[in-house]
Amino acid sequence: MGNQGCRLGNDMRKRKSEPEEPPGVTLVDIEEIVRNRRFQVRDKIDDNTVRQYAVAMKAGEVFPPVRLARIKGALVLIDGWHRLEARVRLAARARDRKEGRKWLEVPATIEDMTEREARWAAATANLTHGLRLKRNAREAIFSLFMRTKRYRKADGTYMSSREISSALKGLYSHTAVLKKIQRNHPRVYEDMRRHGEEVHPLTGESPYNNTQEPTLMREDALGLLEEVRMVARVVTDKSERRAIYDAAKQLLAELEAEGVPEPDDF
Repeated sequence: MGNQGCRLGNDMRKRKSEPEEPPGVTLVDIEEIVRNRRFQVRDKIDDNTVRQYAVAMKAGEVFPPVRLARIKGALVLIDGWHRLEARVRLAARARDRKEGRKWLEVPATIEDMTEREARWAAATANLTHGLRLKRNAREAIFSLFMRTKRYRKADGTYMSSREISSALKGLYSHTAVLKKIQRNHPRVYEDMRRHGEEVHPLTGESPYNNTQEPTLMREDALGLLEEVRMVARVVTDKSERRAIYDAAKQLLAELEAEGVPEPDDF
């Protein structure tokens, strides 16, 4: 009975000394968190935001937990870059090891995901909070949405432009969505029309006719190249950027081998 009383006393003291985290939130050592720039659509961390977060944290303001994806056992950061950086800076300025340790134990939620799921989760995390996204980040998110065919519903039918705008949390208006799909993804646009989607927001006409086909094919190809450029801008891993460069170089070599008309041939 005495030993049991001792254990109960120790448990009580432990509970008082360790703050309880909300359900679903766990403390993770910052060294266990993988910060891979492929899962961050922004160009860079905003230093002023980090400073503001650090001041607020120091003053006792409680921030939402960071969001981690467990990918093949690794804990990858998908939301909370500025919050995490603020904690790193506070730890570096801590008065002693105990205070530093406090900042390096990060409240987090953890979800099992595939890499593809995690990349989309990271992209959409920035749509509902944080700094306003710059143009290239918005374009990268839209490109990822189209490339991963998220415009298709579970039953295989197409979303309307209004549904796409809603899925993107208002990143673009539904008319802007329709224009972007028509310009960069004309085949998808035509399929949407066949499935009952709105016609062209300005003219009310189909984008296709026989005389336009070569131009549309060119625009389709250029749109795909633009997608590559936008996605490549958010890839920071050196080996992966090299792989993109080598693939682009190979494509250019193949186009040249097939024959590129000189300006006089037009």
